[in-house]
Amino acid sequence: MTPRSNIRVRPFRPYDHKDVQRVVLESATRGDESPYRGAMKAVLTHPLICVAYAALLLDAVLLARGKNIVAGIIVATQALREDLGDIPKYYQSGGPGREWASEFWVAEVESSTHPGSWDIAGCIGLKQSDADPKAHVRRLFVSHHYRKRGIAGMLSRTVLEHAKAHGMRYLYLETTKAQPIAISFYEKQGWRRTVTRPGWPSQFGTGLVKVPLVFFELEL
Repeated sequence: MTPRSNIRVRPFRPYDHKDVQRVVLESATRGDESPYRGAMKAVLTHPLICVAYAALLLDAVLLARGKNIVAGIIVATQALREDLGDIPKYYQSGGPGREWASEFWVAEVESSTHPGSWDIAGCIGLKQSDADPKAHVRRLFVSHHYRKRGIAGMLSRTVLEHAKAHGMRYLYLETTKAQPIAISFYEKQGWRRTVTRPGWPSQFGTGLVKVPLVFFELEL
């Protein structure tokens, strides 16, 4: 557990699942730093980015089959982030001997009005897919209610410390061009931007409209 005043980071527990879903939804759709708002700001120079996110939200409504739009967005979020549908299985089941580096963490903030009560404010995952000393950093989300408190940095440092402790030598991640704040954050954290990644598409999305991906890597 990583303390910082009234903020702490700890491994995910099964009962955190709904709160993680809430954080992902809030982070993706609300606040100035959300991908949705980033798409809105980019519309004049990158109109297809805006259309792509609108298409994803439309898919959500259709998948909801008459339910409210929030439920639809949750369905879309789950569909697009299949690993978040079963976090223990994807991130915490481990490899041979449970020695692999995979793990998932949540960041908690203590309530200012109810001391001793903690709210999940962010999350991040690390996935090692094979025995090679490399791992994939995924799902760094911070609720718009708790941004600008250093939570993303705390989550990122937790991953780096864990990866080093498990012998990782190389980390990689991706984001989209609709998220300039995320791109700036990774660059300030020392991540190196790369043009492509072998075996990966250059864009994210569905149908005819896709969003360009931005790839990063970090040597430990």
